[in-house]
Amino acid sequence: MLFQGCIIARVGDYSQSTELNLGYILGLLLQICNNPDRIAFNSLIDGDNEIYSMDLAGTELQQLTFNSTSDTSPSWSPNGMQIAFQGNRLGVDGIYLINSDGSNERALVVDGFVNQLPAFAPDGQGIYFASNRGGSTQEIHHLDLNTFVITQITNSAGAYDNVSPAVSPGSDYVYFNTTFSGNDDIARIRKDGSDFSVIVTDPNSDLEPAISRDGTMLLLTADRDGNQEIYMAQPDGLNQINFSSDGGNDGAAAFSPDGRQIVFASDRPISDQEIYTISMDGTGLTQLTSNSTLDTDPTWSCR
Repeated sequence: MLFQGCIIARVGDYSQSTELNLGYILGLLLQICNNPDRIAFNSLIDGDNEIYSMDLAGTELQQLTFNSTSDTSPSWSPNGMQIAFQGNRLGVDGIYLINSDGSNERALVVDGFVNQLPAFAPDGQGIYFASNRGGSTQEIHHLDLNTFVITQITNSAGAYDNVSPAVSPGSDYVYFNTTFSGNDDIARIRKDGSDFSVIVTDPNSDLEPAISRDGTMLLLTADRDGNQEIYMAQPDGLNQINFSSDGGNDGAAAFSPDGRQIVFASDRPISDQEIYTISMDGTGLTQLTSNSTLDTDPTWSCR
């Protein structure tokens, strides 16, 4: 394969034991990052949920949405230029898009169905989201931003819900929360809709999957010890480790672009939720927000 005259790899060089994902490498080479190292999140600062962004010091706070209804679940485009989010403008959840400075807000999927929890595709050309458009249950769908064709990825045949999609350029899978087994578990499916499997199951709730950019680490929220904790696992769900291990409720974790840190929401050591960052070795805990309301759903822009 050739890229601007340089040999990246030859097809014959690839084997199943190759650790590096070629799509991930190409994504890094082609990426142009605007607004590096910004954290988007939703907060009740002005009385209802709005989308905000800030830098890694917790300063340069910018309110991006201004609406009397709830705006939640922000997701950065891979180049940092846009943010998809869930809004309730017309009395039902829909998927919206804004520029990273809050300008040019527009509706993407607002059609009377419950459309929620968007996640930008790694190529920036689509958005994964959960919707009940196929029936009474929630399924994972993909919106092509060029053609606006919506493709259903999961199919429970109305038997259970699939929500909270998470994707990365280093993985061929969509990770999501499923009620396949009767409680909240973590599952994955290939982006073409094949190879569905439940990879994290527990009598308690397992929620909010996040997959690292290189596809080698999985984060999830679980309440196995009496409060919510962030767990880290292999991408197949094996070797789960309680990463946060704190007396407070920790969750809604997302990776930094280089996989060396995470951003998450926690009510430690106070009663309202704030946004924190921490290194993957457990050091460098930093509180980014400090107010008397709820801040959650943080997501990290490009780097």
